[in-house]
Amino acid sequence: MALNIKKQAEKLVELTVPYGDDEIKLKYRAGLITPNFLNGPESESEFCAAVIAEWDVTADGEAWPPTVENLNATEAELAYTLCYAIINHVKKSAALKLRA
Repeated sequence: MALNIKKQAEKLVELTVPYGDDEIKLKYRAGLITPNFLNGPESESEFCAAVIAEWDVTADGEAWPPTVENLNATEAELAYTLCYAIINHVKKSAALKLRA
């Protein structure tokens, strides 16, 4: 079967990221993570804001979107953890495809 690039570009991938005693469930835009994109964002907050389409993070029960402003208002460890979890998930997925 031929690879459909358009379908790949629109794909959302689910990921659960451990964070302290909590878990963050998110969906990221896998098709956005291209070699060129990885050279573009200037910070982990910008990377996360661009690639995270949905997540279950709240502020006192209220929806708290993954914007650059919100991510920059938290401890740096949150953006770093999410950024590296997503990148590592992409790498792991690629390695698994090679083994298939």
